Amino acid sequence: MKFLSLTISGFRNIDDVSMNLDARHVIFIGENGQGKTNLLESLYLSCYGSSFRTRRTSQLIGFGKERAKITVRIQEQDAVHTVEALLQQGSISMNIDKKEISDRMELMNRFPCIVFTHEDIAFVKGAPQEKRRFFDQTMCLHDPLFLYDLRRYHRILKQRNQALKDQRLSLMPTYDEQLAHIGITIQQQRSKTAEEFNKLFPELFSRVSGMDDPPIMDYRPSWGSTATRDEVKKKLSDTLSRDLRFLTTTSGPHRDRFICKKGSADFSQTASTGQLRLISLALRAAQATYYKNKTGRLPVLLLDDVLLELDHGKRQRFIQELSGYEQAVCTFLPEEVYGHEQQFSDVLNYTVSKGNAYQ
Repeated sequence: MKFLSLTISGFRNIDDVSMNLDARHVIFIGENGQGKTNLLESLYLSCYGSSFRTRRTSQLIGFGKERAKITVRIQEQDAVHTVEALLQQGSISMNIDKKEISDRMELMNRFPCIVFTHEDIAFVKGAPQEKRRFFDQTMCLHDPLFLYDLRRYHRILKQRNQALKDQRLSLMPTYDEQLAHIGITIQQQRSKTAEEFNKLFPELFSRVSGMDDPPIMDYRPSWGSTATRDEVKKKLSDTLSRDLRFLTTTSGPHRDRFICKKGSADFSQTASTGQLRLISLALRAAQATYYKNKTGRLPVLLLDDVLLELDHGKRQRFIQELSGYEQAVCTFLPEEVYGHEQQFSDVLNYTVSKGNAYQ
């Protein structure tokens, strides 16, 4: 897929912007706070139906505005489609070619888009849920059934937690059976993905960083790597008193962990900030490659000022690792040392200032 054009009104600090995006590389150049990231965010929203920066729709609508609208023309193989997002207080409605989309899964599977941001460092050093979110998104991009399984699991988990709070203990065996069934499926899928991902990520990181002994992403399931359904049900039953004490389910895929491991140690605890940043970039690059290998399709990449902290050699090697994409949309600060003109071809350049974009 490839973005062909973007029209925005009332989105964050962008009043009215319409721009051509029909190039393999689109570059937004501007100082911080001028709207570069907002433009990337609007493109991401058109592919996911949500923002990568906030869950509050009110923050996406410009000050003093009642609504915002984003219209994107997207080339999908030999066809061109129009995706529209209408944002009002508390809601986002999406449509493709004037047909309303009721489930954002349809967007994700049709318009693959991967965003690189500074916040991605949380996938390495952040809370366990951030690391799970990265791998779950990696899987959902190519496997809509995994997203369906996740939704079912969290629905059952919510019901079990409410039953714990209400002391409805007679319902526990039913919820335990359901959690065990769907939870083991999720665990098996995560385990397989982690194994496949670790065939891509370490080598990619090594090529960019020059490190001979790169880290891996070690998957540690809450129920253990070889748990059966009966074993899980017994574990849930045995830990019921603990669950009642905390009024929540204390084991399961929602407690799984991914550790960035080098040797036998957690590398995130000893790595420098520069190494952590490079690991987060390599994770996203591996995610793009993983998607391409699974589907045979090339994603669109959105890169938000993430190349700034790389030295010249690492930047060149990293860009070489990003060769498998249909289109890349990047933001740069004006004072960046290394000119993007020497690193990209087929480029559209825009200067972004005070919520406007100029060629």
